Amino acid sequence: MSGKAASFSAESFEGQVFQNISGITDELRRKEFSGCIFKDCDLVECDFSGSSFTDCQFDNCNLSNVKVDNCRFRSVIFEDSKLVGVLFTRINPFLLRWVFKGCKIELCNFSGIKMPHSQFVRSFIRESDFINVDLRGSNFSGSDFVC
Repeated sequence: MSGKAASFSAESFEGQVFQNISGITDELRRKEFSGCIFKDCDLVECDFSGSSFTDCQFDNCNLSNVKVDNCRFRSVIFEDSKLVGVLFTRINPFLLRWVFKGCKIELCNFSGIKMPHSQFVRSFIRESDFINVDLRGSNFSGSDFVC
């Protein structure tokens, strides 16, 4: 599916590629995505509340100010994506597993989340909150932190 005309009327999606999606806000609430790829999507202020992403990938996406209340991320890769102003403190951390590669992570809040073995590789992390976060075994190689 590509472009603004993509339909998210189904409750679950498996193995689909979503490319150049933009202009949607609350169409991704309470959906299940498995093995899906989001490529070159502008998902600014999109509402992912109650959704589940398993074995999914976000490539070159803008995820600024997305809402992630009770959202689940299981084996999700964010690559070359922009995440600004995301309150990850509101996710459902059960079986949380994610990787950030070459991402711009700015003004995000990860406070209090147990996310051991997370990967933040070659990412630019600016003014984001990691207070009381379990990062045991996590990888931050090549990342740049700016307070």
